[in-house]
Amino acid sequence: MSSVFRDGAVVDYFVHSRDAPGVDERMAALTPAHWDYMDRFADRLVARGPTLSADGEEHTGSVHIVAVRDAGAARRFAEEEPYQRDGLFVETAIGRFVDLLGRSMWDRPRPLGSRQSTFVLARWPTIPVDDQLVGAARAAIVARPDDWVFLGLLVTDDGTGSIGLAAAVDADATAAEQTLRGLLAALRRERAATEVHRWERGGRR
Repeated sequence: MSSVFRDGAVVDYFVHSRDAPGVDERMAALTPAHWDYMDRFADRLVARGPTLSADGEEHTGSVHIVAVRDAGAARRFAEEEPYQRDGLFVETAIGRFVDLLGRSMWDRPRPLGSRQSTFVLARWPTIPVDDQLVGAARAAIVARPDDWVFLGLLVTDDGTGSIGLAAAVDADATAAEQTLRGLLAALRRERAATEVHRWERGGRR
């Protein structure tokens, strides 16, 4: 899958939507339409899947990483999605994403015996995207390559500044947060604001 640093023709974008309250029934009715819509982007998705409540019973949001030509195309991808069009999201964040793994989530199937996955998000004030930052991230990944379902830096619109990272780990929330903290320490971003959400791989069941 192409990224901002590997192919100027397409850019990876991170799209994170949070559900509005009380939309469960409407969302369930629109799920086939959502799947049909995402099928159109199957060859351009790095990752997809819903965030869930801690007990795994409630849908709380959606995460997608998609390769498109520019920010306008990323906004259209988000705005034309059926849940979004029907007003089921209270908030959607869209930003450039630098895939540090060089693969999609489908290249790393869920390990046998893994019962839970977790989406982790970290945000920090803008810092340069330079060789030191990327090198530190890659070194941390090489040390524990099997930890990550997907992992990438969130960057500014021009690609020169890093503002955080987004990732998923096949582990429960406690273990996933420990894994995230290890990476943040390697990046010297220990004070980053973090979020941890139960997550599952998306797609037709």
